[in-house]
Amino acid sequence: MRSTVEIIAVGLFLSLLRGYAFAYDEPDNFAGLKFGQDLTKQMRPCRLVKDTEYGERCYVDGPADGIREGDSFTLRNVVDFLRHDPEARQLNGKLAMVSFTFNNRTGEDETVLAILKRRYGAPTEQRQEPWVSRAGVRTTNLNVTWEGKNVTIFFEERGSTIDQGHVTYVTRAWIDHLRKRQAEKAKKGASGL
Repeated sequence: MRSTVEIIAVGLFLSLLRGYAFAYDEPDNFAGLKFGQDLTKQMRPCRLVKDTEYGERCYVDGPADGIREGDSFTLRNVVDFLRHDPEARQLNGKLAMVSFTFNNRTGEDETVLAILKRRYGAPTEQRQEPWVSRAGVRTTNLNVTWEGKNVTIFFEERGSTIDQGHVTYVTRAWIDHLRKRQAEKAKKGASGL
């Protein structure tokens, strides 16, 4: 009898722990674009400048930031209220990461955070950290994380500048890719000692 109660208690504890570790409504897509599937099969490429001017959802090959990591794309007209187009990265032909920048001075940070909380529920982690600009301006930076089994979302109130923040959706495949790349860099750096 006692062992049955212990098994039930351990099972209940583990189920609660699992629910806490991944305590949000995990997405399988960003703006309808499915993670783990080929982005280029989910939307069409932008062919003409007018495609982006008239609200057509399309992608441009290559990131707006010029930094290539995996197959890189700029997404046009996928989120109405953002001034900056989201960027996407694929690994092995599958959507693995999407990020976008928002403007703090116009209140986009509050809008974005409210949408994320409404859509995905309570975050798994939220913390205020000190933030210092290159010019020495000191303030705080709100970092919020929704950690899931397959997709994790990071909200960063401030990025490299005081008035721009970032949201990044990353898949487990993208995190593994970054860890592997970091390990290779460390190994390469250590071989030169």
